[in-house]
Amino acid sequence: MFEKIEDERVMSPEEISKMLNISKETVRRWCRTGKLPNLNCGGKYMIIGSDFKELLRTSTKGYKTEGERMAN
Repeated sequence: MFEKIEDERVMSPEEISKMLNISKETVRRWCRTGKLPNLNCGGKYMIIGSDFKELLRTSTKGYKTEGERMAN
């Protein structure tokens, strides 16, 4: 699922929270603390697809791509 996200895609915290089934505030906190690189435009966070996928790859929670899940 996550590997289908284009690297250039611009995403909102709301989109990411739905994909991961977590709160929007968690994603916003990741943005504020620098855990999730982002652009802040007029108080709105914008996350680039490649940065979001990198967070998933390096996450201690271990989110896996569809290909990684099928390989196990």
